[in-house]
Amino acid sequence: MVYNIVYIVVWCSMAFLHYIVLRSLRIERLFPQGKIREIRLCYFLLIFVLSYLTTEGIFKLVDVIIPSKN
Repeated sequence: MVYNIVYIVVWCSMAFLHYIVLRSLRIERLFPQGKIREIRLCYFLLIFVLSYLTTEGIFKLVDVIIPSKN
């Protein structure tokens, strides 16, 4: 149970971090007339995937450093 809560907290914090980084890159400048809905969908999907992969990587790294006792 605690593992799931920690996982969700880490995932949300990674999503927020990736959101800040992507907003600072100003990707919308790459789209000439900027279709806002498509840009927001791309942001959402990219943040979702990046935060998932980062969270998985963090938990695998912690599992290597501190092996679980299962």
